[in-house]
Amino acid sequence: MRTAAGDASGSRVEEVLRTQRQALRLSSSALEERVEALERYAENTRAADAAYREWEAVRELEQLGEDMHELVVNTVRDELAVAEIEGLADRSRLHDLHRMLDEAREAGLLATRFADEPADRRSGDSGRA
Repeated sequence: MRTAAGDASGSRVEEVLRTQRQALRLSSSALEERVEALERYAENTRAADAAYREWEAVRELEQLGEDMHELVVNTVRDELAVAEIEGLADRSRLHDLHRMLDEAREAGLLATRFADEPADRRSGDSGRA
């Protein structure tokens, strides 16, 4: 049994083979174009993916920046609070000092009054006999 290609001497066979080869070349060329298009699509997808990851990183850093700003604000607020607390503590010590000075002054006044009183009044003797 002979195949169609076995008797390749006829011009008609040559023409059919030429047509088939042309169809294969066109098909191969179209396949190459599809592969190239898919490769371009993949590259664009990678670029878009990279851009998205960069956008996400920037968004996270911006959020972190807002958190850092809030941290700085709170730190300043804490520093002001510490200064206020220290001021209160200093005033408290100053208040204690004023209180001690007042007590010392009163004690001194009492001591001078006591020293100025006659001895019979200090002992509780009113001079009655």
